[in-house]
Amino acid sequence: MATFKKMLAAVLLSLGIFIAGAGQASAVTILPDPTIYAHQYDQFYSYSAKLLTAMGFSGFDVPTGTGGLDVLVYTGASGQDNDPVGGGYVLQDPLHAPAGGVTTFSGVWGAGNASVKGPVTVDTLVDYLHTFGPDINIPVFNFDMNQTGAGPDLDVVGNVSVVDPNTNSVIASWAFDNLNDGIFEPTEWVLSPGTITEGPYTVDNNKGSGKLDFVVYAPTMDLSQYTGKGYIFETDFRMQRLNDGFEELFLTGAFAPDAPTPTPEPASLILAGSGLLGLVAARRRKRS
Repeated sequence: MATFKKMLAAVLLSLGIFIAGAGQASAVTILPDPTIYAHQYDQFYSYSAKLLTAMGFSGFDVPTGTGGLDVLVYTGASGQDNDPVGGGYVLQDPLHAPAGGVTTFSGVWGAGNASVKGPVTVDTLVDYLHTFGPDINIPVFNFDMNQTGAGPDLDVVGNVSVVDPNTNSVIASWAFDNLNDGIFEPTEWVLSPGTITEGPYTVDNNKGSGKLDFVVYAPTMDLSQYTGKGYIFETDFRMQRLNDGFEELFLTGAFAPDAPTPTPEPASLILAGSGLLGLVAARRRKRS
């Protein structure tokens, strides 16, 4: 009974966070407690957007299609760029998916030269994030999965760095991999599953290209700590087991962690009860 009460309190707290955030800034969805609803991969947390939607959370059943306010980091769509994105900012062109038949990808976004509208400075990126709200300083990555071939799963790793271009030294970095040691391990792949089953919920991450599948962020990646020094923001992104269809990776300020926690509305209490069965498993399963 004590465990049930603890889980119920956590659910209500997280739903309260979402409701509070909905009224704080337009187009910003507050992420629920990652220790309950997300999986940790080294220095990042990863949420299943479709699983959150199935549990009754609003704001996660949304398109991530090209041409919006978000920054496009990786795509297979031709002719896409980040000129401009939200707030009128111009950022580096996205990395492009490999040609058909190639099953792996590796690329670095943010360090490009002027021919691709790079590099991406931390100052410009923080200014872009502030178009969503003055306190939005942590970039959030949105991933649209689209494995339409025979293999529904793929593997992902990544690393984000703040780099001093004058010395080429790494000032700070955050690793997304399957070994929680704070060091980027490019062979410690994170499984991005085609389907996820948690408790009473089963979701298909390959259904509907252009729809949000995963929301990923590093809670310590507060970029406001690195402004005013000319630093560069770099994202090293890698995948394997790619097949037909192409994925897309976005960077945005439309999602944010941490908010005040008032009492949730009555409708949220009903949703909380419906989601309890899958919560314990969701905390322990090693999936993205």
